Amino acid sequence: MSERRDFVAALIAGGMSNAGELSRTVRQNFGKGLNLMDVRKLQAAFSKGGFNRLWDEMFSDEDDVLESTSEITRAKKSRGERRRKLAIKGRRGIDRHKIVLREFSPHLVVYRNTEGMVHSQTFDSRKRAEALVKELAALGLEVTYYRRTEVAVAIAA
Repeated sequence: MSERRDFVAALIAGGMSNAGELSRTVRQNFGKGLNLMDVRKLQAAFSKGGFNRLWDEMFSDEDDVLESTSEITRAKKSRGERRRKLAIKGRRGIDRHKIVLREFSPHLVVYRNTEGMVHSQTFDSRKRAEALVKELAALGLEVTYYRRTEVAVAIAA
C-alpha cells in the first residue's frame, strides 16, 4: 500500500498533471488504477502538503476489505468454529464510527473527515501529532488527541 502511495506522490511531484495519464500509469504498475476525481483531490492535497493524510483517509480501509473478503467460503462451518476477528461483517459495510488500531504508539489522533468517516493516525513524535491536530482544526474537522501513559505494574503479594 505504501509503495503505491509513494509512487503516486512521486508522479505528482514529477509534474504529471493529467489525471487520466496518472491513473493509467498506476494501473500499469500495480494492476489497479485510481478514480480521476480521487487523483484531482490528491493533486490538490499534494500542493497544500496534506497528501499523506488524504491518502490514508481514502485508502486506509482497502487492506481490511481485501483481508476480510479473501477467505470467505460457503462451506459449512464445524461446530464451535468462529469467524476471524478482522472479518468485516454486516449489511452496511464498513462501520463509519470505528477505527482500527494497527499499532500502539504514544500519540493517537482521531478525527472525522468531511464525508463523516472516522480516521486515526498514530505518531511517535508529539510535535507531528500536534501539527496534524492544528491542520485538522484549521479545516474545521472534529479532532480528538490521545496520549498513551505508561502505568507501572504492581504485584500484590
